[in-house]
Amino acid sequence: DEYINDNAIYDAIFLDMEMSGINGIETANKLREFDKHVIIVFITSHTKYMQKSFECMPFRFLVKPIYFDDVQHVIDEIRVKLKESHPTFMFNYKRKYVRLFYDDIVYFESRSHIILVKTVGEEYQLMKPLNELINELQNDTFFRAHKSYIVNCKFVKEITEKHVILYGTDFTIPLSRTYKKGFIEGFINSYERKYMI
Repeated sequence: DEYINDNAIYDAIFLDMEMSGINGIETANKLREFDKHVIIVFITSHTKYMQKSFECMPFRFLVKPIYFDDVQHVIDEIRVKLKESHPTFMFNYKRKYVRLFYDDIVYFESRSHIILVKTVGEEYQLMKPLNELINELQNDTFFRAHKSYIVNCKFVKEITEKHVILYGTDFTIPLSRTYKKGFIEGFINSYERKYMI
């Protein structure tokens, strides 16, 4: 409950398969309903449970008794996986650290001195100039369409003469002459990289 209520995002969770009450596999299945990205490492005394656990996509198993070198090896593997996995954007919002996966961010909108971070289901705010933000973001995912907008190319449905139409929203992003050429080139290059054209 704490995991869900705090709206927390963890890189990895170590779960004992033989917990009292709800067991590790049931816990992992519940976690997967809210977080498909989290890395799950099972700790167990009985290898017979391993087959049942594949449904919740565990990353590794640690079999008791557990030694320091075993844990260190798994942590090293987790670090490698995190470097290769989906990039994230982290910032402060309402006195909390928020970390969003790039895949969940639709666009950024600048209003006065505030940036609105629009996701599929939520909106956040941060204080930062848009010029500074674009330099922090991975440059093969987000591109500037207008002086006030940075768009995630994954959500682009259509590019018209003066607008960018997005999947999952009826809101259209203005496309200015200043950024049009770079935006279209970025979108095409992003698409080609994705499908290795």
